[in-house]
Amino acid sequence: MSSFPAVAILAGLGADAVLARLRSRHARAVAAALLALIVLVDCWRTRFYVWVPPLNSGQWAAHTWVAAHAPGVPILELPLGSPEWQGAYMVLSSRDWNPLVNGHSGFDPAGPYLRGVFSRFPDPDSLRLLADLKVGLVVVHDDLRPGPICLRLEFRPMPYLSETWSGQKTCILRVLGAPPTPPTPPEQLVALAGARLTGSAGDSAAAAADGDLATHWVQDIVPTADGWLQIDLPEHHPVRRIRLRLGPHYGDYPRHYRVDASTDGVQCAPLTPVRLAEPPLRGLLHDPGDLSVDLEIPVTSTAHLRVVRPARTKDSPVDLFSNWLHWGVHEVELYEAADS
Repeated sequence: MSSFPAVAILAGLGADAVLARLRSRHARAVAAALLALIVLVDCWRTRFYVWVPPLNSGQWAAHTWVAAHAPGVPILELPLGSPEWQGAYMVLSSRDWNPLVNGHSGFDPAGPYLRGVFSRFPDPDSLRLLADLKVGLVVVHDDLRPGPICLRLEFRPMPYLSETWSGQKTCILRVLGAPPTPPTPPEQLVALAGARLTGSAGDSAAAAADGDLATHWVQDIVPTADGWLQIDLPEHHPVRRIRLRLGPHYGDYPRHYRVDASTDGVQCAPLTPVRLAEPPLRGLLHDPGDLSVDLEIPVTSTAHLRVVRPARTKDSPVDLFSNWLHWGVHEVELYEAADS
């Protein structure tokens, strides 16, 4: 705010200098009128978009219960949806001030992925993510969802969840745990000695396989074109998983991806469809200096793999590319079936 008077003084001095250079009265009058018009346009009060959330007493009562019975417990509010409702959940959270998964800002790389995962709540994947992120309560608003959860709980209890409060189509569920993670098939790390890494653009991709987590390959995001990182191995390996280690750079993870393979290192064919990558949220809690993203692929014997950051399409989530300026990798790791 203190800069406003300084800007106004500078603008006044500039206007005075311009008028002093004009000799005729007519020219000064025209210049003064133009300056006045500029001030008028700059100060014009535009119409702001205002949305008043239709909050009901049941929604407020849920957060009153949280404040009294579960202070400090992290909360997820469902359904995840529009930025307007994310803002409404933030308003509701002022009743208890508990940590809240929901929110809205200009930088929300995980938004599209989380909307997809939690739209399937309470399936095993969503429950495992909640447990790993130490989210203790889920506040569900049945009147905002296409399928009721609170009503279903009244007739059929759900594993790993316990209803602690309900009222006016809103209920609070306590997260008791999650189904165990399916076992991972035996695998081993593929040695990258002799491998060659190239990128469609950006810095030298060799930094992504030099064994040094401090070095970094980065590529700018061009939404209208694919970007990619290619790994050419000296010999074929039955690769089943690609790990992208990101160091501390959470925002570098590929928000969506496709993995291609090639027989000659030039012509590529997709191994996977375009997928939303799981953001390294678990790593932010447990090891924020060594974040990583795993890209699962069908077991494929190949010497040429390409991790593609696809261009925007009409089917891309509307906020997928929001404030996404670049993606990058500190180290690439490939894993193959252990019995190979």
